[in-house]
Amino acid sequence: MRLLDRYIARECLKILCLCLAVFVGVYVIVDLFEKFSKFLEARVEPALIVRYYLFSLPNFFLQVLPVGVLLASLLTLGGLARHNEVLAMKMGHVSTLRIALPCIAVGLIASLAAWMAAEYLAPRTSERALNIWRTQVRRLPAHRITRDSDIWYRAQGNRFVHISLIETQSGLIRGISLFELSPDFAMLDQLPKGLSSTRVVRQPGHQSVDVVQVESRRNRQAGLGVVGSGIGGDEEAVLL
Repeated sequence: MRLLDRYIARECLKILCLCLAVFVGVYVIVDLFEKFSKFLEARVEPALIVRYYLFSLPNFFLQVLPVGVLLASLLTLGGLARHNEVLAMKMGHVSTLRIALPCIAVGLIASLAAWMAAEYLAPRTSERALNIWRTQVRRLPAHRITRDSDIWYRAQGNRFVHISLIETQSGLIRGISLFELSPDFAMLDQLPKGLSSTRVVRQPGHQSVDVVQVESRRNRQAGLGVVGSGIGGDEEAVLL
């Protein structure tokens, strides 16, 4: 049976590699045609385009791998059946599940490879590809590139701060909310409430922060504002 398993697994691997090469190649060609005008406008060198797609390959691989494994298994078993090899195996009292077991093993190995690529390889390469796209193709300014989003921070006690977006270069914080929870993590209070949009910006000429002004669009139209305290820092902040 080991000889039979190696034969089926080898056939499945050959078809899988062929499927992945075709799918990734088509993916790259389609993506290149979609972005070709952007590359021309930015006058990007061919070597940089090659680097961009080399860094994008792990992400493309993860997207086409499930379809590739499924198609490789079907083509492998279909080829065996077409050449009456499946019938010969059944005449030798080999069950259908036992025949398909090498293809299942190939699928499990491919799943493990995809998990490792998604955990350790794809995030780094995708970040480099995205950095090339932002800096060399779209030529975004630094404050639109260097930023963090969806940040949670635990303050004193059971207070939690949620920040929607931080732009480190401009010192701008958008969408800040303060949540106060009970010891069993039930919601006690939330600040600000009913705001349509909030942001925090640095105010020049101040050295410390212990007061934050909170203002909604409704209060802004009425000329009202709510002032709260309890936030410390190095610079004064205003929520607009």
